[in-house]
Amino acid sequence: MAIETISYTISAFVYLVFFTVLLTDKHRGRTKQLLLASALASAVWSASVSLQSISSTYYPYSPFLEIVKNVAWLWFIMSMLSAAYSQGVSLSQGRKGLIKTVLIIAAIVFIMLYGFIQIGLQTSNEAGLFIVVQLMMAVVGIVMVEQLYRNIPLEQRWAIKYLCLGLIGSYIYNFYMYSDALLYQRIDPVLWQTRGFIEAMLVPLIAVSVSKDPLWSPEIFISRRVVFHTTTLLASAIYLLIMGVAGYYVKEFGGSWGPVVQAFFLFFTVLVLVLILASRRIRARLKVFVNKHFYPYKYDYREEWLRFIRTISFGDEHLYHKSIKSIAQIIESPGGMLWLRQNSAFFECVDTWQMPALKVRVPAASSMTKFMEEYEFVISVDELNMEPEVYNRLGKLELPSWINEISPWLIVPLIHIDELIGFMVLEHSVARRKHFNWEDSDLLKTAARQVASYLEQQEASVA
Repeated sequence: MAIETISYTISAFVYLVFFTVLLTDKHRGRTKQLLLASALASAVWSASVSLQSISSTYYPYSPFLEIVKNVAWLWFIMSMLSAAYSQGVSLSQGRKGLIKTVLIIAAIVFIMLYGFIQIGLQTSNEAGLFIVVQLMMAVVGIVMVEQLYRNIPLEQRWAIKYLCLGLIGSYIYNFYMYSDALLYQRIDPVLWQTRGFIEAMLVPLIAVSVSKDPLWSPEIFISRRVVFHTTTLLASAIYLLIMGVAGYYVKEFGGSWGPVVQAFFLFFTVLVLVLILASRRIRARLKVFVNKHFYPYKYDYREEWLRFIRTISFGDEHLYHKSIKSIAQIIESPGGMLWLRQNSAFFECVDTWQMPALKVRVPAASSMTKFMEEYEFVISVDELNMEPEVYNRLGKLELPSWINEISPWLIVPLIHIDELIGFMVLEHSVARRKHFNWEDSDLLKTAARQVASYLEQQEASVA
């Protein structure tokens, strides 16, 4: 099967999946409908190129479908631009901004046409005319995406940055390919074959913005596990593609040793990839990356912080008691213990909330306390039991025997100026037990630092 066929078949499949996912949302505004049309047009165009490659027959409607695809995407961007210009301004001001953008685009198109005429381009030639049109559309697309990004308020850009990156990546590649075609009067076959892979690679970036931005697209639920696995597959495919290209050049320029070195190189590449994917630590870090950058946050941080301040600042309870409650309520834990350092030698349980007190001491030089002080890591006892290698940064992490007896959920370090002054032991939350992730951990660590500061202030005032 030809590379061109594989490339554009993958592109058609990815766009079709994206289109199908968008269809699951029944609440479609004008912008969403244009996005649907753009995805469908891209899928149809990619499929036509793939069929053309399979049959080895030129389809005259394929260039027309490419123009339709580009017009659909430009219309979609214009719709978003219109919405961006109208945010927080009057209708007349919004129209002025839109007119300004249209005038800029018209000026660019005029300058390009003048330049093409000056270099003697024969626009009567259909192929030449097609290249000119594609070049102009690429430039217009780049300008419009830039205008869209610059006119979105700074605090909202996070929601569309991946969309803009995906679109501008496609337009820049098209601009490069058709500029080369204009110069040499033919489309480079390697650039053309690669284009399908490029299009498919950029679709996930656009999909990320769809899932992150509730303003112009209602939330579409996509399983985090599915996103993780597709991200892994995409990364693996890119890795193998790069290594395959490197292997090709090794074969071509390696002389008589070329085929041997290529075979060894490709086997070594696959072996390294398998070892990487088999690593729990790497897969865990990839999961965190996916959750951080491909999904909206699960907390309303303003509300969480206000609740934390209310709990720890008001009421007649002792600060120890309020400290435990303020941390436990973040992850809906039903109870907890507070342990504080005593005389720099050990830690003791100084208070509890809905948990029995323990009269034991934890040495300050124990494996657990040294680990928490060094890495400020929230220890999930369940995770430690299932995947101990995640915590083996200072050697094997060993918990005190009483931890196994009470079987808690989390151990949260209390750090003040890079020193461990204590820790909290929290009971399991029925609602959150299976969904504890990096975001819970980061929020707990931030709140725990604030608690540690309050405890140190109280200690200083008593002294």
